Amino acid sequence: MTPIERRWIGEALRRRAEQWRTRIGFGLLIALVFWPMTGPLFALAWTGTYLLIQAAERFLTALWSASPRLRRRLTLPALAFVLGSNLVFASFALRQAMTLDTLGLVCAAVLASGALINGAMATSGSRAVTLAALTPHLGLLLSLPVFLYLRYDSPLAAVQLLVAGMLLAAATVAAVRGLSRTMARQRAAEAAAVAARRQAEAASRAKSAFIANMSHEIRTPLNGVLGLARALAGANLPPREREQSLLLLESGEALRVLLNDMLDLSKIEAGHFVLDRRPFVLHDLLDSLVRLFEPAAAAKGLELRLTAAPDLAEVYVGDETRVRQIMANLISNAVKFTDHGRILVEACADPQGLRLAVSDTGPGVAADQMALLFQKFVQLDESPTRRHGGAGLGLSLCADLVALMKGDIRAERLPDAGMRFDVVLPLPERRNTPRPQREAEPALPAAAVSEASPGAPPAALQILAAEDHPINRKVLELLLEPADVECHFVENGQEAVEAWRQRDWDLILMDIQMPVMDGIAATRAIRAEEAFLGRKRTPILALTANALQHQQEEYAAAGMDDFIGKPVQPETLYAAIERAVHAVEDAAPERPAFHA
Repeated sequence: MTPIERRWIGEALRRRAEQWRTRIGFGLLIALVFWPMTGPLFALAWTGTYLLIQAAERFLTALWSASPRLRRRLTLPALAFVLGSNLVFASFALRQAMTLDTLGLVCAAVLASGALINGAMATSGSRAVTLAALTPHLGLLLSLPVFLYLRYDSPLAAVQLLVAGMLLAAATVAAVRGLSRTMARQRAAEAAAVAARRQAEAASRAKSAFIANMSHEIRTPLNGVLGLARALAGANLPPREREQSLLLLESGEALRVLLNDMLDLSKIEAGHFVLDRRPFVLHDLLDSLVRLFEPAAAAKGLELRLTAAPDLAEVYVGDETRVRQIMANLISNAVKFTDHGRILVEACADPQGLRLAVSDTGPGVAADQMALLFQKFVQLDESPTRRHGGAGLGLSLCADLVALMKGDIRAERLPDAGMRFDVVLPLPERRNTPRPQREAEPALPAAAVSEASPGAPPAALQILAAEDHPINRKVLELLLEPADVECHFVENGQEAVEAWRQRDWDLILMDIQMPVMDGIAATRAIRAEEAFLGRKRTPILALTANALQHQQEEYAAAGMDDFIGKPVQPETLYAAIERAVHAVEDAAPERPAFHA
């Protein structure tokens, strides 16, 4: 028997196992119907046998489903079981036919016909199973004319019954063939759907792997570009060179934002995007956004104004970062496409939660292009002479983020000129609760006077940095140069473990992808030795371009304390160092402190 036929048998067994209650109910109903015709003894014997065969079939189905290795060995027993059970049921019909009684012959004909119909519907498409299920009942049905002739001594009635039996048999064979063809087409369609789904899943995995790899490959050189551009912008340069360094830094930041948008979009499509829910002050968020875009609006002579309804709650619960990202995209678009007039940012309560809106007095969008606004990678103006650039990701990402929050985003053309975007988010409000404390702006790592020796000079933080890329080492050195730290560099995870064994460090900055030993393996080795030797825990911060959510979860599982993505932002680096050092100050007061 071929593997396909074995699979068909398994499908038939599984389908019958799902219908066992229905089949037992019909079996009991058949027994009740035949009770007056055949007497209680026959009805009870038939019912008991039917229940035993159903129990045996469920046991066989359980064995078949439990172990794929047993299926080859169970094939012949399964066929023997099908043939044996149908022979048993055919023998009950034969027993009634042998009575030569009119009701007995009717009962035998009904049992044989019903078994044929049931077998035609229940067969899995396997020829062997079909023959085993139908042959006993076909033989019985074709033998009934003999019993009819013996009972009534009427050749004509016997011939009529024989013809009727042959027609029923032919109809049964035709039904089996038709059902087999239908099931074959259904299986082919299901196999094609499964193959298409697997191909789509493989393509999705390949795309996610490609994006993750490209993210790392792009972030690594971008980290060098932004780090060196920051160092140049902070240096004492002539005005012309300083302007060039600022332009370089601005272009690099634009590339970083685009890369982050692409990663967010990839995570949303892959279903790996996770929203963070915590209280935040809405007015502070909107006010900071308006202050952020005010210089760009003022440079174009635009008025950028914020209005908030007086009954608006002060604190809402939701993902503050993603709400900020949505509104920043909308305000940025308004500033980009508006040449004169004003931009209005509004916030008010809504029956569904919170309503945020951004309206402008720009040229607006043509009516026939409104349906394209939230599509990915679509530019409404694709001509070579277009005035505004972009990748076509901003609004589509906003729509995806709003959908993740189970909200709604809509765009409408204003009567005079311009556009209005309304965002409704079902964010619960918190009234009469303390304002969440805003995090202080991160400062440079500063040395502190040791509590053990108040008169001693301040001690610098001792940082071990594992980074294999020479440009990234230089960038990290420039970022930490203004701080009072001593940073020792190693080029792979094995060297980081060896350096940790030789002395204590206040902090370890650990790259992930390195030769010899990667950062995850190095972290696990350090954590294992800390536990074995009883050494105090050294904070380890992941410093990597691998920034996807599942990767960050892997770093935390390995024992890392925090994550810093590349390209490294100075404020992000300083804030992570501050959190790590403050987390161990109480446990180890002799450590140099980190003062914001």
